[in-house]
Amino acid sequence: DVASKWPRLRLAKKPSRAGARYIGPFRSRATARDAIEILSRRYKLRTCARSFKTPASYGNPCLELDLHRCPGPCVGRADPDAYRGAVNTTLELLTADEPSVLASFDDEIAAAVDLEQFELAQRLRHQRDVLERLHREQRALTAFDIQQPYCIVQPASSADKVQVLIVVQGRW
Repeated sequence: DVASKWPRLRLAKKPSRAGARYIGPFRSRATARDAIEILSRRYKLRTCARSFKTPASYGNPCLELDLHRCPGPCVGRADPDAYRGAVNTTLELLTADEPSVLASFDDEIAAAVDLEQFELAQRLRHQRDVLERLHREQRALTAFDIQQPYCIVQPASSADKVQVLIVVQGRW
């Protein structure tokens, strides 16, 4: 929800909010969840469902703040400009031809291997693979003029099934 002061990533079955940026479709709900978790943790985007529209939305920190996974907009610790920069970096993954997000993973993987931290390198490689697949799929979808009707057929998670996406007047 890029219109929010403190945007967050979340799953949505269909577009419903004005000012929100939609990413997808995904091959599976699990892939979407993985991408949200990786991006939210890497860029310290909030995961709580607070609206931040009323004073009652602020004031009580959540567990993510204590785990250093969130900069703490709920308690006034987060810098709005730095947070917006993290959101923009996340969105870059979806729009740039060669996102710097993926290159930063390569650097971190190489550093982990040099330090013989192979488990960390493997985890980073998995995260990079998930985000690279997301980037590839999003680039393919943005190549379409979504104002024209389309029927997209793609392989599903099991070999004997396919997923069908019908786009009419820009809506999935």
